[in-house]
Amino acid sequence: MPQLIAGEYLRTKNMPSFNTHIYSSAAIGAAGTALGLSWQGWPWPVAALAGLAGWAGGMIPDLDSDTGRPVRIVGGLVSLVLTVGLVHVLLERLQEPLRAALVGAGLLILFNTVGIWLFKAVTRHRGMFHSLPAALAYAAGLAALFAPLGQSPALGAAAEGLAGVLSHLILDAVFSLSLGPLKLWSNKARPSLLAWLILAALTALAWTRLA
Repeated sequence: MPQLIAGEYLRTKNMPSFNTHIYSSAAIGAAGTALGLSWQGWPWPVAALAGLAGWAGGMIPDLDSDTGRPVRIVGGLVSLVLTVGLVHVLLERLQEPLRAALVGAGLLILFNTVGIWLFKAVTRHRGMFHSLPAALAYAAGLAALFAPLGQSPALGAAAEGLAGVLSHLILDAVFSLSLGPLKLWSNKARPSLLAWLILAALTALAWTRLA
C-alpha cells in the first residue's frame, strides 16, 4: 500500500522524466499565451512573456535537482523572465535603453552564476521547493513583477505560473502515488517556515503593487 506522505515521496524513484514536465508546462504556457491574446487582448510581447513564465513554472521545482540540466534550463528561463520584466520597468522609469540593456545583461549573468550557486547551497532536492507554498510564492512573485503592465497581465501571468508549477507537483504526485509534492509543511521546520515567510512577503508586495 503506497504511503501518502512526504517521506515516501522523497524515497520513491517512480517519477516522471524532466522532459514530461517540459512538454506539459509548454502546453500550459502556449494555452495561456493564446488566451491572453484572444480573450484579454494582450500585446504579443506581454502574452509571450506570460507564456514563458508558465512554461518555466512547470520546471521550477526541479531547480533544486542534483543534476545540472534542470538548473541550466530552468535557471535560464526564470532569469530571462525576471530580467525582461525588470528591464521593462527600468525603461519606463529611466527612459535610457542602453543603461537598461546593460543592467539587464548584468542581472542575467548574476542570476545564472551567483544566484544559482546560492540557491543550490540552501536547498535540497524535493524539499520545500516541491510544495504548495512554493507554487503560490512563484505566482505572487510574477504578479508583482508584471504589475507595471497592468492588472490583467499581472494576474494572468500569476495564474499561468501557478498552473505550470501545479502541473509539475500533480504529475509527481500521480507518478509517485504520494501526496508529498502537494505538501504544506515538511519535517524540517526552518525551510518550511522560510517558504511561508517568502510567500507572505511576495503576496504583500504583489498586493501593494496591484492596489
